[in-house]
Amino acid sequence: MYLDYYHLKRLPFQITPDASFFFDGRPHRRALSTVAYGLSKNEGFVVITGEVGAGKTTLFEYTLSRLADDRIVAVKINTTQVGSENLLRLIAAQFGLSVGGGSKAELLCALEDELVRLHHQRKVALVVVDEVQGLSHDALEELRMLSNFQSNGKPLLQMLLVGQPEFRQRLAEPDLEQLRQRVIASFHISRLSTDDTRGYVEHRLKLAGWDGRRIFAPDSFEAIFEATGGLPRRLNRLCDRLLLFGYLEDRGVLTASDVAEVVEEMREEGLIEPLPDTAAAPPQTATVRALKPVPNVANEEPAAAPQPPAQNAQAASGMNLSRDEWLDVRHSAKAIQRELKSYKLRVDEFRDRIGTRRKAN
Repeated sequence: MYLDYYHLKRLPFQITPDASFFFDGRPHRRALSTVAYGLSKNEGFVVITGEVGAGKTTLFEYTLSRLADDRIVAVKINTTQVGSENLLRLIAAQFGLSVGGGSKAELLCALEDELVRLHHQRKVALVVVDEVQGLSHDALEELRMLSNFQSNGKPLLQMLLVGQPEFRQRLAEPDLEQLRQRVIASFHISRLSTDDTRGYVEHRLKLAGWDGRRIFAPDSFEAIFEATGGLPRRLNRLCDRLLLFGYLEDRGVLTASDVAEVVEEMREEGLIEPLPDTAAAPPQTATVRALKPVPNVANEEPAAAPQPPAQNAQAASGMNLSRDEWLDVRHSAKAIQRELKSYKLRVDEFRDRIGTRRKAN
């Protein structure tokens, strides 16, 4: 409805993941580097996590679209609410194998034969599992067992696991120790910053045919960020509704007050839920170990980005941390310090109450 009004050629803010709209903001750019680094190893597991709506599916769809190398045979598993044996059948079917009523042993033999065949053709087999947090423990164990397939000491299969933050918590459990040891690269996609939020909105508008005329006033981006928390899916929902609102109300330029009005409408309709607590998300550097930039995958960071303080530079270098990883560690440390300070204040308050009661008695 609003395309002609805003001189657009296609819808810029669809909710369905679309790799052609991929935006390489800082979190997603670093995630791409992690994936590229992990896939260059041709073995083990690469794990990417993020909150609901963080853009994980768009990220791996974009990654697959860039795998122009004919040597890589990639299959995707989008349904994880299945048992362990059915998961194997899904994977086999994606590789083009017949998944009739044979036994599990026959299924595994057929799958191994196919992987060996691909290996002899000098091809790399990759399985991408989306919403991996939905897999049972037994299903995860089946994935681990598949990673054991080898030919002449060379692994036959690599896996990219994409899921929500709770999967990282599951990986930390003792009974997944063997799988965890095979994770060669891992990254948690954080929310977009205020600046990246504006970049994201304008990026999608440009891809939709935007001619550069002002649609969102400068003060609207901060309001959009506050309402969405920088989560791409929430950004899409709100911005799509804003453009519809602007068309219906004849608002050529949308302001912060327009954002507030639309947000209130969506809250009344139950379309905007409370933002997840960022403290609940695990630190980005929890399991990323000495990841190196990969050429032609991640853009360089701005030259003006802050550097580690001189007194900490040597320590950061000794830990093999990049500048961005060091900054993430420092951010996590400050968050922990704030939490400890909060607990100390609560303890002091509790002690004061006890002392007051004792005096009263």
